[in-house]
Amino acid sequence: MMNRSMTLSTSLVWSLLTWSSLFLTNLTPFVAVEAKVSCYSIFDCGVKVGEGSDCIEGFCSNPYHKGGCLAKKLENRHRVRTCNSDDPPEAVEQGHCRLSPMDYTEVRIYSQNWESVFFEAWIMQILLSEILDVPVSIETGSADAKVDFYDIHTSFDYGTGNDFIAVETAENVKDCRVVKNRSGKAEDYVPCSHVIPEVWAGGQRESLRSLQDEQVIEPPAGLGALGTQSWFVPKFTAEQDTTLLTYLGLQGQDNRHKLAATFLRPTTWEDYCLYESPDGCQTPDNVATRPPVAEEGDLYYEGEEFTGFFRNTTQNDCVAWPNNCTGHIVDYPCGWSSVRYCPVTKTCIPRNRFTNSFLLACSTSLNKRIT
Repeated sequence: MMNRSMTLSTSLVWSLLTWSSLFLTNLTPFVAVEAKVSCYSIFDCGVKVGEGSDCIEGFCSNPYHKGGCLAKKLENRHRVRTCNSDDPPEAVEQGHCRLSPMDYTEVRIYSQNWESVFFEAWIMQILLSEILDVPVSIETGSADAKVDFYDIHTSFDYGTGNDFIAVETAENVKDCRVVKNRSGKAEDYVPCSHVIPEVWAGGQRESLRSLQDEQVIEPPAGLGALGTQSWFVPKFTAEQDTTLLTYLGLQGQDNRHKLAATFLRPTTWEDYCLYESPDGCQTPDNVATRPPVAEEGDLYYEGEEFTGFFRNTTQNDCVAWPNNCTGHIVDYPCGWSSVRYCPVTKTCIPRNRFTNSFLLACSTSLNKRIT
């Protein structure tokens, strides 16, 4: 989706987006969501990441920060990338990037908060800033999130999703660089972007139609890639009850009690210590090794300190509520649209509540560790 204030040709942008979507059809499922690579020395980073990566505070730096992707990958290419507004003032002097010879207005791309858009935005950023000399930055919609391909720390942060205020801002100011957002304060942050590479129109049709009617955006067009929404259960759940693998084992009143007994409610760290641990997690067990600290209480999974827990609540109680007891499904992150049906209820979980990427699986009555 492209903002009307964009001066880059429409056909070129859609060509880049279409190429990106076709490329990502095979790429996306196999890419890890954790970008940081630990290190002990520069030599360690050279082996793990590649030439040009330094070991900074225990993690390998981004080798493409210095010069760009194509300059690193192509032997006969010596032209460095075009700088963007996230580069420090000394970047040109250090040879990491160069100013746009055309003095082109910076293009800002909104990354949404799922991985395929990150990669689409990166492909566009590489093609525009390294081949066409157009400065490009990435808008995450959040003051403390970065997904810039050239970020020296290889940041891979999840920002906001479907924040169309960003394109409205770009329509008003034209040049997103005039929006001062470097204070780092979330309450003062104003998102701004000219391009949104990917929007799932199903739950956004009214918003998109309104923006188009107001001439804020160009008419959205399909990228050519197909997507589906599906329900998933862990393999160990399917092995215990194969009837859960088809809709016949899920639908109808006859299956209500089975679903309620099988799919229990995910429990936050704080609630586990409050309702399940006999001493408030002061004594380590196989779920929590200690009580949560500060915002950790909202986590459903942390790692070794809290491995996750599912419990039988009033909503699962089919003895007390035989006609409206339910199982539970963990839905997409908050802000995403989805389709779900009874007899399950859902929880949308903010992306920052997990230290891993997605939890799109249901638990069974066996309180197994989430992996």
